[in-house]
Formats: sequence, structure tokens, C-alpha cells
Amino acid sequence: MRPRCVELARVLKKTGSFYYHCDWHASHYVKVMLDQIFGENNFQNEIVWKRTTAHGDAKRAYPNVSDSIFLFSGGGEHTFNRVFLAHDPDNVSDKYRYVDERGRTYRLDNLRSPNPRPNLTYDYKGFKPHPNGWAVSFEKMQQLDADGRLAGDPQLPWPISAFFWQMWGPWRVVPTTPSRRKNSLEGAPFQDAQRPGAGFLVGSADHL
Repeated sequence: MRPRCVELARVLKKTGSFYYHCDWHASHYVKVMLDQIFGENNFQNEIVWKRTTAHGDAKRAYPNVSDSIFLFSGGGEHTFNRVFLAHDPDNVSDKYRYVDERGRTYRLDNLRSPNPRPNLTYDYKGFKPHPNGWAVSFEKMQQLDADGRLAGDPQLPWPISAFFWQMWGPWRVVPTTPSRRKNSLEGAPFQDAQRPGAGFLVGSADHL
């Protein structure tokens, strides 16, 4: 595969992307080879694709259920389009249980920092932060407040929560980490996909 990869690297545009799919037998050796060919600085991601469920017959080792997909860029500003999937209706009905005065469904998510952040430890309108601090800066907290996206309850261990709406239309964002990001119409991030090939094509192409 090395000669083929060398030739592909030679013709790859600066805005292009290169994906290499391999299993656990070869992934460590392939990564070193691709670093040498495309350059370590052009490595963008290792995508771990769970291709099957766990095997109950694994007796002396953990089951091998995933493949690796290495993404390298061509050296310039490579094309990258965020790819989303339609949201799961069951997840929406379970997580987005509240309805605002405009008929929009939403969820409440705490604004506790997952790790201690002294620079994000401050009182806000009489509410004390969690010992780890808030998840957002004072300026961001003020912006959420001005947008009507805060709910305060002094009885909670972290007393301020933020509104995250499930917007109209068939798409929403479901981050893999607790949802503290900007609302979006797009959909679930592509890392939840079961069949990665088509999504990578959309993610790295200017035109289809």
C-alpha cells in the first residue's frame, strides 16, 4: 500500500482530504506510514468506527469490534463540512420535555463546569456556583440571561440551568458531551453514524 499512498499524496490537492480505513491488525503501522507520507502536521483525526457489537465468545482478550479511519489533509485549508443526521424521535421526546410560550420544546441542562475552573467561579445574581465553577464565562452568562435562556432554582446543587431548544424542522444537534453549545438546526453529529462512507464524502467535498 505504501507506493499507492505515495502516489495519492502526490496528486492530493491542498484543499483535499485523504481517508484510510483499516482494522486493528494494521492501524498502528498504517498511522506511522501515513505520517511519513502525508506529514504528521497534516493528520486531522483518527475516527474509531464501531462496526459490530461485542462478541460473547471472547475468552482471553477483549473483543475487536472497531476499525480505524485516519484522516489527513492535503496541507492547506482542507474542505470540512459538518455532517448531521436526522434526530431520534425517542431521544427528543425523552430529553425535550418542556414547552415554552412560543410552543417550542426545550431541555434544561446545568451550567456546571465538568472540571475545576477558578476563572469561571463567580456569583451570578445571588446564585453560588458549583465548586468546579460555571461552564461559561460571566459575559456568556449575561448573554444567556439577556436571551431569556436561564432558569434559576436555589434548591438545586448547581442552581442555574440553560434552555436548549429542539428547533422546528427535522434536524437538531446532539453533542457527545453535555449540551452547552449554541442551538442549531442541523442535526445529530455524524460520529453517531453506522455507515460512515457517504458521510465522509459529504464532509470533505465542495460539490457532490
